[in-house]
Amino acid sequence: MIYKGDTTFLFTYPLEWYPNCELINKKNLFKSNIDGFSTDCWRGYIATWEITDNELYLTKIENDTYRSYINDPVAYNNVGIEIDSVGSEFADLESLFPDSYINGKVRADWVNGKLFVSQGKLLLEINVDFPSIYEREIEFTVVNGFIIGSALLDNSKSKRSKYTEDLKLLSDFISSNINYDNLPKSDTIKGRVVVSIFSSDDNGKIDSVTVTRGINEIYDREAVRVVKSIPEWDVLYWHGEKFNCIWNIPVTFNKTGKNE
Repeated sequence: MIYKGDTTFLFTYPLEWYPNCELINKKNLFKSNIDGFSTDCWRGYIATWEITDNELYLTKIENDTYRSYINDPVAYNNVGIEIDSVGSEFADLESLFPDSYINGKVRADWVNGKLFVSQGKLLLEINVDFPSIYEREIEFTVVNGFIIGSALLDNSKSKRSKYTEDLKLLSDFISSNINYDNLPKSDTIKGRVVVSIFSSDDNGKIDSVTVTRGINEIYDREAVRVVKSIPEWDVLYWHGEKFNCIWNIPVTFNKTGKNE
């Protein structure tokens, strides 16, 4: 997204709202839809948007496949594609959006809803389930391509726990804090309890967990106690509101005294 001269990340996919969104696919957008050395961009394209005079415009759609000599050049030659052209292709916006194409860009008059763009420092990089967390976000309210309102959303209270940044540290904490005195003395059970963390408070204190795979009541209770004793956990804000990311934590018991 280009806004007030700055280029930033857009956390919404306005092309998916297009009435004929089935046309927005790699096969229709680009001449060379061949698989290549690509990012994890599941859409197959990278779109650039721009807000000008409170109107939303689509300025380009780029092939997400990068040029790479890692790939077999013969594969490209067999389909008549120059290898250096892969990853530098742009969709023909005029043919795709003939009714909305104006001066080299497309007025996005089909867009209705909320758009979120990043602003400020990257606080937490996450590549699955939801976008990375930035210090702030701008929320744009769009009606028929017109920006009718905006709000600045604060995510600055987000903080990452050292236990989620260093999983070995987390594993060591769990294994060293199992109290085998809380378990039956004669029991020889070896096994694993999986405890899911659902939320923590603003201080990073874990406050909601459940056993998703257990052994028995005694072992499950000890696993919950250990997980809830972790001193600090992630505090995440996204779109300006508290956000909880579910973690599944394995607690392994070994009565020989050697913790796996």
